[in-house]
Amino acid sequence: MSKWLEVSVSLHQEAIEAVAEVLMNHGANGVEIDDPVLLQQRQSTPGDWDYVELPDGFDPAAEAIVRTWFPLDAEREQEMTNFLSLIETEIDQLQQWDLQTGSLTVSSRVIAEENWAEAWKAWFKPLYIGRNLLVKPSWEALEGEDESLTVIELDPGLAFGTGNHASTRLSLILMERYLHPGQVVIDVGCGSGILTVAAVKLGATRVLAVDNDPLAIDATKGNLQLNDLKFTETPEAFNLFLDEPAICVFKSDLIQQVSITADLVVANIVADVIIRLSRDVDRIMNPSAVFICSGILTSRREDVAEALTAAGLTVITLLEEDDWVAIAARKT
Repeated sequence: MSKWLEVSVSLHQEAIEAVAEVLMNHGANGVEIDDPVLLQQRQSTPGDWDYVELPDGFDPAAEAIVRTWFPLDAEREQEMTNFLSLIETEIDQLQQWDLQTGSLTVSSRVIAEENWAEAWKAWFKPLYIGRNLLVKPSWEALEGEDESLTVIELDPGLAFGTGNHASTRLSLILMERYLHPGQVVIDVGCGSGILTVAAVKLGATRVLAVDNDPLAIDATKGNLQLNDLKFTETPEAFNLFLDEPAICVFKSDLIQQVSITADLVVANIVADVIIRLSRDVDRIMNPSAVFICSGILTSRREDVAEALTAAGLTVITLLEEDDWVAIAARKT
């Protein structure tokens, strides 16, 4: 079992880059930054950061934190005290610079890698969604379930989409309502691949899944394999694919690299990206096709609805759960 040394430094925002450089010079491959000032700015500014939520007890005046992890092999573990002392000394010396440093408090702890890889699984349980869908973690067996259920095996890894989030559930409910057997489906921003797998299980004969994140592409491919679904990663091969279902997964910035048209397009992303996508989505929609979009905060509902209308689509269904909205719009 691998171990990691987590090092965190509390500091003024002005010292973030300097501290990050110290940590990188000692072998850190990257840093995580918790900046309450930046978080508050993102939370209050519309844009691609719709998902930002201020945590309970959030203090905008609190210091920022720079955090990183070092692999803790036997040699470094033996010299850990000296290693940390050296980092603390170099960080403390930053107070001699002409910048606000804050407290420069250094803290550390040892973390077992399995805590990251496995702990999140505790809260991911089988989920019944809509009329007939069951999203099941790949590591849990089911006994005595209704054979009429549409079962989606899932191991999301680092990608978004397990069915636990309202935006994913609403997407699945609308897909169950508007996807008909034999249709062509495009999943824009496929994430874990949950909607791609659902499209196939609900009867789509051709499904195209795209995302601009390599982790999402890998997660989607992995979950297709979990569900015994074959796929190609080459759009050219997809166009020639004669078997059904035909599935293609590839990297694309939204639909820039998409050349086919579909009967149903689904995008579970964020409001501003959906608004940007709406300007071009008509190009990949067949006559009377339906565009399902989710990941929309209720505060952005009208913005998205107006963008869809401006793009020539007619809003036919709007679902809400908690603070989230999903919209189905038809090409007319």
